[in-house]
Amino acid sequence: MLAAFFLFGFCLYASAKSIAFSSMIGGTSHTGWVLEITQVLADRGYNVTFVSRDHQLHLANHYPLIHQHSFGPDLIGSNNKDLFRQFSTMSQNQVRVAVRKSLNRSFKSDYPKFLDYFQTHRPDIVICDSFVDSCIDAAIQTNLPFVVTCTFQLRQDVYAPYINKVGGDYWTTDDMTLWERFFYTYVTPLNNWYDMREPLQEFNQVRQSFGLPRWNRDLQWANALRLVNAFYGLAPAQPASPLTQLVGPITPDPFHQMAGSLVEFFSRHKRVAYVAFGSQFQPNDRGLAALLGGILDQIEAGHLDAVVWAGFPKSPMQDPDLQVCHAAGQPCYAIRSLASEPWFMAMDWAPQQAILEHSSTVVFVTHGGAMSAHEALLAGKPVLCHPFKGDQPTNCLRLQKIGVARTHDRNIVTRELVRHQLEDMLTDNAAFQANLIQWKHVARINSRRTAHAANLIEEHMVGSSQGVPVYRHLVSHNLSWAKANDVDLHLTVAIGISLIIALFIKSMHYFMTSHASFKKKVL
Repeated sequence: MLAAFFLFGFCLYASAKSIAFSSMIGGTSHTGWVLEITQVLADRGYNVTFVSRDHQLHLANHYPLIHQHSFGPDLIGSNNKDLFRQFSTMSQNQVRVAVRKSLNRSFKSDYPKFLDYFQTHRPDIVICDSFVDSCIDAAIQTNLPFVVTCTFQLRQDVYAPYINKVGGDYWTTDDMTLWERFFYTYVTPLNNWYDMREPLQEFNQVRQSFGLPRWNRDLQWANALRLVNAFYGLAPAQPASPLTQLVGPITPDPFHQMAGSLVEFFSRHKRVAYVAFGSQFQPNDRGLAALLGGILDQIEAGHLDAVVWAGFPKSPMQDPDLQVCHAAGQPCYAIRSLASEPWFMAMDWAPQQAILEHSSTVVFVTHGGAMSAHEALLAGKPVLCHPFKGDQPTNCLRLQKIGVARTHDRNIVTRELVRHQLEDMLTDNAAFQANLIQWKHVARINSRRTAHAANLIEEHMVGSSQGVPVYRHLVSHNLSWAKANDVDLHLTVAIGISLIIALFIKSMHYFMTSHASFKKKVL
């Protein structure tokens, strides 16, 4: 009876509380896992609203308890395939510049909308995707406690020089040479600053027009609870403040089952390569030829017998007559007509998690996006990485480092390299199989943290005062640098010891001179 009373009281409390979650770009990777967390909160009685634009609202359709609120049509071309094809030919910094300029345009429209929404609806806590600065700034201006969600740890809140903070091919310095460390420490930040100076100046001008201070992520996120959809192993171990919490890997439900022709295809094949590069990126002609050639070689060797390729019709082939041939030269296949081959199945969309969990799937060829990396680890399947941009190259290197993947540079990849990498994973490699089993268990254990993430959000909501979570700030937050690092203490001790030594030396000098004078008088 008492338990029922407390449960009834909690439901009344929760039903009076509202939560707003916003994500504007990134699709399922940025949104799906957070919707899983907010679904737990909705089940507890909280009033949850997903705030986005028209092109992303469908992501919440599988969550009937979560309300939807749109700010209108997409402003930054998130579903523009041509734009992402251009991204695949750009350098990492060129992509950053293009994304920042797109986000600047979005900020102009979204910030006043967020401000109005928060002032009108007064949510008790706000959850903002790390790319939605307008949501974060509006939460700060309205003194609301807020959570920032990330697919990897964007902000290093405890100094660790062995963690690479400027992007690139390495997350840590353990595999970097002295020259690479010098370059990443001194040269890369200057290059980044030079390339980003114009879009950041434009962003600060937009912010100034709204009466906001210059953009500074450290200051913006100072009072935010940071939830990261990752776990140690895939993410490098490093110190973090109590405000940064790794809660992944959380993958979105519902679990889509295999059906129809896909089930029939898997019933006929026992060693299937599953290929998917997300919704935005696809290999160029060189990559297609290398990947398909390497896969054909493994089919000839008996290590594979079929291919399922999600999104294959969207592949941007510059040469419509591009062919791939068996190692002996015949037969050859026109890539555009591969879908008609009995060993090849092309799909616009595929139930990825179900395919990876299937016993006939023996390798996953992917771009190395965070969600794909998580699902591969959870299924215990080896990964061949063909990364493009963003966090994909570093995700792939981490997967390779823990011994469950092979990766390559898509700009110089060859058929021979793909053949060798696939053979390395598909043949009897006991150490590789042991790694897959180990990290499958690690990933599955960590995947049970959805409810814990919901608990953290609740705690942050009730524990913050005027948007400030004082109880989770490091003690050093309110101390001077000197006191926090005991510099004043060590300096005082050093001065004290120096004074004692000086006094001792002076006393000895006085004693010696006095003793010498006394001896002269006696003589």
